[in-house]
Amino acid sequence: MGRLSEIISVAHYQEINGDLVADPDISFKIYHLTENQQSWIPLEIRQVMAWRTVSYLENNKIVRFSPKGQKEIASFCSMWADNLKSQGWHIKGKTNPKIKASSSYFTPLT
Repeated sequence: MGRLSEIISVAHYQEINGDLVADPDISFKIYHLTENQQSWIPLEIRQVMAWRTVSYLENNKIVRFSPKGQKEIASFCSMWADNLKSQGWHIKGKTNPKIKASSSYFTPLT
């Protein structure tokens, strides 16, 4: 059985001058290691005034990456997750209806 991998984008939206803007928007490559275990590898982070790529793909495989850049995005994601929890993103295991979120993911063509 081959392992599947996808690219997923996780974003936080805020309203700026009446427009919804993703800030940040982080893309990850997901590797399914086992049925119940995944590894999320940071590819890039997009913010209102910046875009930073830390992993480069060719034919759906990471061919170059910045260990320092991946570590910085992973650290940011840990802080972001803590903030979401403290804001009540999940209440007793259920999504908080007062907080809106979206995610999208793409299955690369092979």
